[in-house]
Amino acid sequence: MSAHLTEEEQIESFKRWWKENGGNTVAVIVIALAGYFGWQGWQTNQQAKREGASALFQQLAELAVSPTGEALNEQQLVEVSTLGEQIKDQYGSSYYAVNAALLLAKIAAEQDNLAAAASQLQWAEANNDDPAIGAVITQRYARVLLAQGSLDSALALVQTAPLPQFTSSFAEVRGDVLAAKDDKKGAYYAYQEALTSLPSEQSNRRQLVELKRDQYVSDEFLVEAE
Repeated sequence: MSAHLTEEEQIESFKRWWKENGGNTVAVIVIALAGYFGWQGWQTNQQAKREGASALFQQLAELAVSPTGEALNEQQLVEVSTLGEQIKDQYGSSYYAVNAALLLAKIAAEQDNLAAAASQLQWAEANNDDPAIGAVITQRYARVLLAQGSLDSALALVQTAPLPQFTSSFAEVRGDVLAAKDDKKGAYYAYQEALTSLPSEQSNRRQLVELKRDQYVSDEFLVEAE
């Protein structure tokens, strides 16, 4: 009998608890489910965006290469520019948008449109959050400034590499800027630093940097240093 009464008491106790707390429990469950399905929906949406950006960027990369190996004609340049800007507009600061801006900057530089190249690089820098890509952007922007004759601004960008793996390439750009400033001693040592930190497997680039450095080997400052 006591066991039976205990079950009834438990049932009544549960009814009272549900009356007092059941609504809150349902609300918590609903919120949890909404959060879960909302998260799932967000993930699905992000995946769809990534796939869409990837497809457009692949199309852009294909358009940017002339089948004949020649420079892009005006129509091709318009198509590349339009698609690149579409990627930037639709996918904001994504990896693909930043790389689209880098590609547009490269094409603009090849067309001697340095102002457009600088603008694309500035956009890429403002929308990038990857330190390695940021280092690439900085180097390319320094080279554009060098081509524009803004030597002090270019030099300020490449004084120090932001990541160890860019020590050599930053030193090489710094050497190019110092050479343009007719700072032979500075250029020589910048190229030497580039060679010292250059991976041995990059033989072609090593030869190029050595050629740049060796044009200063016979200069008086080296004789004095010895």
